[in-house]
Amino acid sequence: NPADMNVKFGDEKALEALIANHKGKLVFVDYWATWCEPCVEAFPHTVEAYEKYRNQGLAVIAVSFDDPSQYDDPTEAENKVRRFLATHRADFENLISPYESGPEPLEKFDIPLVPHFRLYDRQGKLRFKWDAEPKDLDARLQELLAEK
Repeated sequence: NPADMNVKFGDEKALEALIANHKGKLVFVDYWATWCEPCVEAFPHTVEAYEKYRNQGLAVIAVSFDDPSQYDDPTEAENKVRRFLATHRADFENLISPYESGPEPLEKFDIPLVPHFRLYDRQGKLRFKWDAEPKDLDARLQELLAEK
């Protein structure tokens, strides 16, 4: 149900706070948008990784770059994101960037483009990043989960 999805608007500070809340777990961040074809293709793999590793200590946070100012009704962006997440059973934390489209959201979140993916270790340290679907994600997760 789209209404049940854990979605809120949040900037880069909100994202940092969420990552910090998960100290002791690995945190995988998926930066995406409904209008981004490669993002949409990669998203099911993010959900799969979460389902496979959540009980071993993986947290996932998705950050959507859907821009409410692109719609006549600003709530439509959030509704679109919620419907997408519900379809993919993405029951992890989801942020929607509060910035308008263009270079600003990428600069604020310090990423080159979407899709973009980041993996933080149990100490909250950024260990891996990808600008395309992370084909080696399984291997990287196992590597970091094995660390004490």
